[in-house]
Amino acid sequence: MGKVTTLFGLLLALGVLGAAASHAESGGAVEAHIMVGVMDTEPPLNAPMQAIVRDAYVAIGRVPHFVFSPPRRSLMLAGTGMLDAELFRAPDVEQLYPDLVRVDFPLYRVQVIAYTHDATAPIYGCPDLRNYRVGVIRGIVLMENCAEGAQQVARAPDTARLAQMLRNRRVDVILVERAMGELQIAPVVGMEIVALPQPLLTVPVHHYVHRKQAHLAAPLAEALRDLHRNGEIDFRLAQWRTQAYPAAIGPETLEANGADGPEPE
Repeated sequence: MGKVTTLFGLLLALGVLGAAASHAESGGAVEAHIMVGVMDTEPPLNAPMQAIVRDAYVAIGRVPHFVFSPPRRSLMLAGTGMLDAELFRAPDVEQLYPDLVRVDFPLYRVQVIAYTHDATAPIYGCPDLRNYRVGVIRGIVLMENCAEGAQQVARAPDTARLAQMLRNRRVDVILVERAMGELQIAPVVGMEIVALPQPLLTVPVHHYVHRKQAHLAAPLAEALRDLHRNGEIDFRLAQWRTQAYPAAIGPETLEANGADGPEPE
């Protein structure tokens, strides 16, 4: 077992992650390990999603292992079958990677909010971004598609850098998931950044499996329905929302990330 564990660790370190199946013995039964890609840019939102998805896999006798990568790479690994699944994504990804199979029960409803210096900016939907320089997190397909018609699109690796870009007026608007903004931007005083009240988009996000694991989609959907019926999903989300997020984005965090922020792409 020591050699197997060491080999598995080496495979993880080398990024050779998914297509080969790994198995672990448990009471004489063999359970398949499922390698699940996770975007490494939004850890607060990842936490409840991981807990919910882990519960669903355990309910059908599988053991999920979470592999963190930048959003674009995580999606590519899952979409090409190097990983078995992607933790959560909006339906946009199905056009990019048709081999991804949606688990037909929504984990969460993402609301895309625009943050800006101008509380009166007439931005009510994605088409209204055409006259603005817009910042998005690199590799978040939903946000990138929303900003597609903007005057200019700049990409940053995380919410902290996005807020920095807006603070330094490198962009006019940044697009942030509502809960992330409430946790990371709203608590900060003195930044003169405001959230516009109307979401630009409200989209359900789902867990996805690669087509080689398509046989798991229906059992996972049923497991998620059971978790919803017994209140576990609501409990996980409520638990997450009530926990204090220790890394709110303040001026010190922004200054530590540099004076100017990432260059627009």
